[in-house]
Amino acid sequence: MSMKSTLTLAGMIRTINKNIIASFLIMLVCFVVLISGAFINYQNNEKKLIAQKLQTTFEVFTSRVSQKLLSIAVLEEFGDYFHSGWISRGHHYTSLLTKMFKADLKVVAGMDIYKIGGESIFSYGEKTTDFVILDLCYLNKRFPEFDTDICQYAWKLYFKREAMLAGLKKLNPELVECDDCVNEIITGKYFGDFPIVQFSNMKVGLGIRKHPSTVLWEVYFFIVGALLVLVMWNINRIKTVFKKYLSDPILEITYKIRVNERLSPVAIKELSYLIEQIDLWKTQVIELEKIKAQEKTKEEKVKMMQVVGASIAHELRTPLRSIVSGVSGIEKFLPALLKGYDLAREAGLPVEMVRPHQLELLNKVLYNLKAEGVSANTIIDMLLIKIRGNITETSSIKNLSIAECLKEALQRYVFQGSEKGLVFCDMNNDFYFAGDKILVVHILFNLFKNALYYIARAQKGKIYIRLEKRENENLLYFKDTGKGIASDVLPHIFDRFYSKTEGGVGIGLSFCKMTMEWMGGDIICRSIENEYTEFILHFPIPNSEE
Repeated sequence: MSMKSTLTLAGMIRTINKNIIASFLIMLVCFVVLISGAFINYQNNEKKLIAQKLQTTFEVFTSRVSQKLLSIAVLEEFGDYFHSGWISRGHHYTSLLTKMFKADLKVVAGMDIYKIGGESIFSYGEKTTDFVILDLCYLNKRFPEFDTDICQYAWKLYFKREAMLAGLKKLNPELVECDDCVNEIITGKYFGDFPIVQFSNMKVGLGIRKHPSTVLWEVYFFIVGALLVLVMWNINRIKTVFKKYLSDPILEITYKIRVNERLSPVAIKELSYLIEQIDLWKTQVIELEKIKAQEKTKEEKVKMMQVVGASIAHELRTPLRSIVSGVSGIEKFLPALLKGYDLAREAGLPVEMVRPHQLELLNKVLYNLKAEGVSANTIIDMLLIKIRGNITETSSIKNLSIAECLKEALQRYVFQGSEKGLVFCDMNNDFYFAGDKILVVHILFNLFKNALYYIARAQKGKIYIRLEKRENENLLYFKDTGKGIASDVLPHIFDRFYSKTEGGVGIGLSFCKMTMEWMGGDIICRSIENEYTEFILHFPIPNSEE
């Protein structure tokens, strides 16, 4: 086929493809820049907060040791020892040492009290590399009973490293040991109330345990990455369908008509079918434009959401709109097809009926285009609802059969191996409720996932589902006989971002709670550890049943 003879039509197709790719690349760059900036800013704030927590912990630690030293300094034995001579100090040493031990200085391995530039007057314990020398002149300023002679002395404390680590962890349970973090306990000129003359080492390898919000950011990036891969896969798949079943046949037929080459019977039938579908395509283009208008309205509502959630929703819907725009580009081919049809008639070419299998094939093309868009939108909506923590007006309320929702959930859920054989569902007592089918099915997905996970952990158990109709409400019971839930965990299972599951995020059950309350109902849980877990879904009676 000559490239020159198909320049206009081929150019149109290339333009559509380039627009789709360009839109996606622009979206990707903007999204990466936006999220990277927000994440870097968050990390900087997190580092400042960690530094503040560490400094506060160290200040409390040194202050407490300082207070114990002051309690020793005010002892009668301490004053007697200082004001005694060398001979009498030997008699006071034991009593002073006994009092010091009672002060509970577990972090101190030993100490020296010595005259600055002179001899030591008191010494005991082990000498370590972690020490601090304090100016005793502070005692003269704090307590009038100490004379100015004490300003000639210094108090040297030797610290036990393991005891320091234990003491700091006790003060702040968030502290954890790490090989790549070294922090100085002393950062100023004072050790509590005492002025510092000199110190050595006094460093610990402690940091702050990663905050749950940091983990949440990592989850955001994982989810966004998965969604981007999904969007790219859908774009490639739709482009393949478009090229194979629409663009390539149109290029071939148009070229043959222009060069007066005889069309094959198959090409003639395809052309006839496309002409017959013009009105249908026009209708579908109008419907797609309505969908685009609805999407624009949704975007305006999304602006009221949280900054990160709004950015994610906007950026991920952009490529989907590009896909819709690409499909709407079919309308641009209609003039060319009409012209080709006129040329065919003028050339006296026969126009035969379209074969049924060809009609079915082209119907599948349109169906696949619509189905892929709906599938991608549904997955994005469910993930964003869980992250965002609220349900927008995009969900529609209808009177639904709970049995039909159960059947769809059982059919669509991806069971592994023999897992489906563990589910026993009694659909008697079916009832209707006012709600959204997609949301209810995803509630059941969450319950299936949790139950099967803990059944696998416990290596025992089955799932039992039953329905109950009451006068003022209807109930769905979802029970598994797996591991059960601990009594101290049970009150928190519906809390947002609370999870005891390995690798869990804590948004599944909170989504279930939020959705049931949005539909005017509720979900509760009762459990006995190592016996069973049972969720009870409460559905209000609808105003009218279908």
